[in-house]
Amino acid sequence: MKCSKCGKDNDHILDSRPMNGIVKRVRECYECGHRWKTFEQVEDMPNITKQVDIELQKMEKAIQYNLDIGKVTLAGQIAAKKEGFEQCLSISQ
Repeated sequence: MKCSKCGKDNDHILDSRPMNGIVKRVRECYECGHRWKTFEQVEDMPNITKQVDIELQKMEKAIQYNLDIGKVTLAGQIAAKKEGFEQCLSISQ
């Protein structure tokens, strides 16, 4: 975290205390010695696992479609290797 006084990104935490779902931290800059407080709260992240599964299913269908029609594109080959579907590529080649 950058110091609000000198702008350097070289600080450490002196104190950390939970307060009603928020973490209050006292930080100190190594460069200039300036101290400041931060109040940090964990954000609820959306459940991205479902989205990744949907994208993976779409990719599997696209790869299978390309294999069925006998046209494995370079992008399809790269995507298949990236996702661990090399065995699918060996079928059509």
